[in-house]
Amino acid sequence: IAKWSGEKIYKEMIVNAEWGNFYGVNRTDFDDLLDSDTKSPGVHQFEKMISGKYLGELARRVLIGAVNENMLFGGVTPAKLLEVLNEEDDSIGFQSKWVSDIENDNTADLETVGKIFLDEANVTTTLEERRLIKDICSAVSERAARMSAAAIGATVEMMDPKFGRQHVIA
Repeated sequence: IAKWSGEKIYKEMIVNAEWGNFYGVNRTDFDDLLDSDTKSPGVHQFEKMISGKYLGELARRVLIGAVNENMLFGGVTPAKLLEVLNEEDDSIGFQSKWVSDIENDNTADLETVGKIFLDEANVTTTLEERRLIKDICSAVSERAARMSAAAIGATVEMMDPKFGRQHVIA
């Protein structure tokens, strides 16, 4: 790393790639809407697509899109659910933790998905709705993981084009 100017020379270095400002990725309308509604539109766009800070908000926007397209709740959103889905503060609205909990629900009836919507919004969901909610949360989460993996892979390849040594990623 050329910037290092300390006295001691180290064989290994921790690098913060600062991917938040990477701007070479195709974005969806949901990404653009989320970005435009943040305190810093146009800044850290990649971060807003992959980081846990934004995954709940991104899933929330896709869920609202599904409601608007009559794919969930018959296009009619119960009042408490509307309150949860319209909150843009991740600590109150659709939390990133829920994305993970929903994605990890492997019960036959998707009990965790149903419980989250019942407990948080007092809304009873059908199995078909729970499956769609899980698919949406999985898609948001998997996309973030794949984009992160691609960025990590590209960074390692740039540093070691022949993958001639072991690399540690944390």
